[in-house]
Amino acid sequence: MIDLKTLEIELHQARLARIDAQAAGSEVEELIWQVAHFEPGKQRMVFMVDVGEPQASVPAY
Repeated sequence: MIDLKTLEIELHQARLARIDAQAAGSEVEELIWQVAHFEPGKQRMVFMVDVGEPQASVPAY
């Protein structure tokens, strides 16, 4: 038997994931446009990469 409440929750989560994916796609398209139309000397572009939290190094014995 199909649990309608579970199905409703899964559909809602799928809609939210689709909205997030569309927003990310728009951000990527905007970045591609900016890179394609970059004019040296008139603007600056900075690229940053988030590598996460630094891990504490443990000395080897």
